[in-house]
Amino acid sequence: MNSALADRQWPMVSGDTGEMAMDYEWLWVISAVGVLAPVGVAPFALARDACCWWREHRRERREREMAGRQLWEG
Repeated sequence: MNSALADRQWPMVSGDTGEMAMDYEWLWVISAVGVLAPVGVAPFALARDACCWWREHRRERREREMAGRQLWEG
């Protein structure tokens, strides 16, 4: 097979040896990062949502307590 023809058809193949420009190990690394990165981010998103919920919960409870005090005092 002509080298110029191989380069034109398969840009990942270099020369006549058929070596790949990217090893299969890198394919595993790239796929693992693509799968595990969202999974690794999910706990942070859940923690953020829980903190936001807790802050709103406390704020509502405080507002109810302040409204109750105003009824007793006023």
